Amino acid sequence: MNTSNSDQDIMQLVEIMLLRAGTELLNDPTKTNYLRDIESQLQDFAVSSTDKRLTFLLFFITLLITDIHYNLVGDIIGVDIKELEKVRHSLFSLLGNSLITIAENLQKGDLDANSSVYMDLVYMYLKNINELNSNKLYEV
Repeated sequence: MNTSNSDQDIMQLVEIMLLRAGTELLNDPTKTNYLRDIESQLQDFAVSSTDKRLTFLLFFITLLITDIHYNLVGDIIGVDIKELEKVRHSLFSLLGNSLITIAENLQKGDLDANSSVYMDLVYMYLKNINELNSNKLYEV
């Protein structure tokens, strides 16, 4: 991989941030504060990166964090709370594992290895959101 020194610095910082976020989510999938804290930093790194693959990774993670929070952190009207908690736990655990895998791939310098991680994350996220929407107790 041919990246500039600044991109390598960004990759090292992002690796540390994603490892911490992933570990915290695995330890307690309900604690998403750190994830939200790093969101703007990841977005800033995406803008300053010169490596297209790194920019994509940062853009993808930032949008995914935003979307997950938008859809899952608050109460969803019409959805059974137990079902919502089950989905939250499942998705935040998956996100935690995925962030750790992405960080490990960054450590190896292998940005291309993350494609399957992205696909799995998006598939499971959309599948669970669709299930929640189809299992609403009532419509508003």
